[in-house]
Amino acid sequence: MQKSEIYPALVICFLLMSALGYADSKTAAEESPSAKAYEAASSVISAGTPAPDPVASDPAAILRRNPSAWRQPTFEVYRWKSLPGILIFDTDTYETQAAFFKRLAFFTEKQGYTGRISSAAALSDKKGYNAHNYHASDLARYFSKISASMLLPEEKLLRDILLRTGTLIYKNRSYYGTKGGVISISRSSTPSLRKLLLVHELSHAVYYASAHYRQGAWDLWMELLPAEQFFWSLFLYDRSYNTRDISLVVNEYQAYLLQQPSFQANGYFRRQIEYLRIRYPSYAPFLSRFAERYGRHFSSAASRLENLLQTPLSPGEDSFAEVRRKIFSSS
Repeated sequence: MQKSEIYPALVICFLLMSALGYADSKTAAEESPSAKAYEAASSVISAGTPAPDPVASDPAAILRRNPSAWRQPTFEVYRWKSLPGILIFDTDTYETQAAFFKRLAFFTEKQGYTGRISSAAALSDKKGYNAHNYHASDLARYFSKISASMLLPEEKLLRDILLRTGTLIYKNRSYYGTKGGVISISRSSTPSLRKLLLVHELSHAVYYASAHYRQGAWDLWMELLPAEQFFWSLFLYDRSYNTRDISLVVNEYQAYLLQQPSFQANGYFRRQIEYLRIRYPSYAPFLSRFAERYGRHFSSAASRLENLLQTPLSPGEDSFAEVRRKIFSSS
């Protein structure tokens, strides 16, 4: 089976959700929004803010850095020392983060919106994400499709930073992604949540950068039984991911497993199963059986992924297993 194919469990899940009334109808996101609609969104930076050079840093140091040391009042941008193609944004609030990345989230990952340019006004009452990750190819598609006149000031600044760092190149009136990408966290998150979210988003970065790790994640996914794939499709669907994109599903699968210490994964997902039982009563019998039969598989799967992450990310740098350990142990 080709990786680009949609697995039967995901198809079944989507069809069942549609039949039970869970699937979203076509959204009100606009295909060609007006400039006025974009002006309805508030911006947190001044138009024309120059693109700063990213500060080389380790992820654990980013968590410890005081915002008073930032060069901009509302955000700072870093370059991950171990994977220099990865840029890391830290923002003062979720609002600042959303101004940079919310429309990108809907364009790349959100059910009913992927591949479409939505106005900020149309998304004003929609939930985005508390943290973000985008591969260079996703960023290139977004900035190639949207008219420059429709960009928010934060998006213009993001584009300029991506061009300045070589993450994107502009040629023949289109943008092209090189290697790497961008991730983001916010100071609106609690310290413990910032650790979890940072590891989650860094896991995506490693997935982008390491063919060996990416193949290992796919191999683990392929070993899952249909009931397990069904659970993951439901879990991700509830978080508004486009579960018809199997590459996105596998990428999120590995990141959710790794976002906490491996021994905590079973407990985390037991809580998620209980939440889903309440959220989707029609699936409660399945979820109860799933918890009894598979509820202890999450920590073992996380440990198997962690075993793939023992080699240095680059010469002289830490392995991602060590990066996770430092983040989880940071004060």
